[in-house]
Amino acid sequence: MGLPKDKIDGICMDGSIHDIGGMSVPAELLSKPTKLSELELSLIKEHANKGFEIMKNQSKTKQALIQELSSLRQMIEELEQSESKWKEEREELIKRETRFRSYFNSHLHGIAITSPENKWVQVNDRICSIMGYSRDEIIRMTWSEMTHPDDITADLAQFERVLSGQIDYYTMNKRFIRKDGKVVWTNLSVECVRKSDGSVDHIIAMVDDITSVKLAEKALQESEDRYRRLFENANEAIFVAQDGKLVFLNPVTSQLIGYSSEELMRRSFLDFIHPDDQNLVIGNYLKRLKGEDFQPRYTFRYLDKNGAIHWMEIGAVRIEWAGRPATLNFCTDITDRKRVEEALRESEMKYRLVVDNMVDVITITDMNLRFTYVSPSIMRLRGFTVAEVMEQTLEQVMTPESLQIVAKAFEEEMKLDAGGTVDPLRSLILELEQYRKDGSIVLIESHMSFLRDEAQKVVGIISLNRDITDRKQAEEKIRQLAYHDTLTGLPNRKLFSDRLGIALAQAQRNQKGVAVTMIDLDNFKDVNDTLGHDVGDLLLKAAAARLSAALRKGDTVARFGGDEFVLILPDLKGIEDVIQVAQKIVDSFRTPFLIDTHQLIVTTSIGIAVYPHDGTDNDILLKNADKAMYQAKQTGRDQYQLCKEA
Repeated sequence: MGLPKDKIDGICMDGSIHDIGGMSVPAELLSKPTKLSELELSLIKEHANKGFEIMKNQSKTKQALIQELSSLRQMIEELEQSESKWKEEREELIKRETRFRSYFNSHLHGIAITSPENKWVQVNDRICSIMGYSRDEIIRMTWSEMTHPDDITADLAQFERVLSGQIDYYTMNKRFIRKDGKVVWTNLSVECVRKSDGSVDHIIAMVDDITSVKLAEKALQESEDRYRRLFENANEAIFVAQDGKLVFLNPVTSQLIGYSSEELMRRSFLDFIHPDDQNLVIGNYLKRLKGEDFQPRYTFRYLDKNGAIHWMEIGAVRIEWAGRPATLNFCTDITDRKRVEEALRESEMKYRLVVDNMVDVITITDMNLRFTYVSPSIMRLRGFTVAEVMEQTLEQVMTPESLQIVAKAFEEEMKLDAGGTVDPLRSLILELEQYRKDGSIVLIESHMSFLRDEAQKVVGIISLNRDITDRKQAEEKIRQLAYHDTLTGLPNRKLFSDRLGIALAQAQRNQKGVAVTMIDLDNFKDVNDTLGHDVGDLLLKAAAARLSAALRKGDTVARFGGDEFVLILPDLKGIEDVIQVAQKIVDSFRTPFLIDTHQLIVTTSIGIAVYPHDGTDNDILLKNADKAMYQAKQTGRDQYQLCKEA
């Protein structure tokens, strides 16, 4: 090769070069690990072999060998640069793929890849959440199968335009049918990815759930429709006034004044106001616009198209209309009410002397149930002055329950009146609760008659009100004495019998059991004999209270006399319900009673008869319960005993 042996040793067979002919070649240049293709390695080996061949044949000089190795070094550097560039491109591709996967797996948007045959190819979790299907279920379906029938035609039309090459992108709102059958509104964005020949390779679809937005839009539309209907069908005249003119009004406004909407909106609002009331209307209108204090509702006279005078009650609020201040007005024609009020005033003059000296209270209300007259005797009945009551609403006068009674009676009267079947002389007698000024409640008997005009149309209510508090208290006391035990306040035998009859009837309908339980206090006679009847009475009261505390809601405890108590236990599902109550009573009576300074232990003997097994009527059940109670006494007392015979 023309080189000394120590120089030849500088060339390694693995391609690393340490020193050649006095020229140092860095070993890392050739030994640096790289990922080279088989072709690149083949080229390197080929050039290396040539180098070795040259040295073998000693056909080249040392300078030629150095040039060959320099050429080889340059080639290796170029290959390394090529690989470095390839690595950079590959890393960028990996970053892009990572970003895509991150976006694809995002829960912000539903993203899917579909085929030209409408099939789902790949979907993210958000798509599954929107559709309600698992990923495996979706992949086996076409998106056409999941599209709402009413939206499929429009969607397919756009999709066909994509397939035919007319468009590459479209967006639309469409509905899908979820797996659970619910409809979900979505905003769909579709973009086509084509092959080099222009045919469709795949479709990328972005799906956003806009169901809540659609529901909100629907609710808003329904709200607008509802308020439009209310506005157009309201019984009141409703209009917007701005710069002294009507700029918006409902049909009732035209009906009341007699002009068409176009005629009203071309003229000044003051043209329809009675001359004597124009300053009143203008003053309130300006106060509203300026935000000053004003009378919220007031009345004025207006002129219709024929020049006739009518009365109007108006309420208004300040609003912005087309960016400028205006007033929204609510008006009611009260001409009929004014006529009635005038008639009532004339009538009042005739009967004032009589009414002012009556004990009973006379009130008159209009069709809005507002007081138009209250007699002075209201002071004795409720403690309020006439002026105070005239400012009160019925909600301030009556309890809610009584207000419902009056409202129902008024509604029924209006139905009869509308049907033409009402008796003009008909009156109602209602028992109502009213508030006194001190907050207490007075019970009154109100005789109500409906005031009518010449056409027999109801225009108001006149009532004669009498305090019946004392009478009702007396009646309640009589009823209490008739149905309750005077010592303990518990139901007596008569009330017990009524309740047992009701319980048995309900049990027969509901196929449930009813227990009748007789209870006797053990050794009660000894208490009376040793400590006296006063202590015995106190013990009976305490026993009644303890029995009541041991019962379920809906149970009844009654006293038949002496130390004998009887229970009704309805709605039984099984005998265990009765045993549980009976054992609770037995256990509770083992705790001593503290009566005055005495600690008394009085146990109980309890007999139980159950409907229908032990009897189907009051008498048989009571008889069998009584037998069972005596069996309990005979077997040791302080226990309960079930009836042993049917």
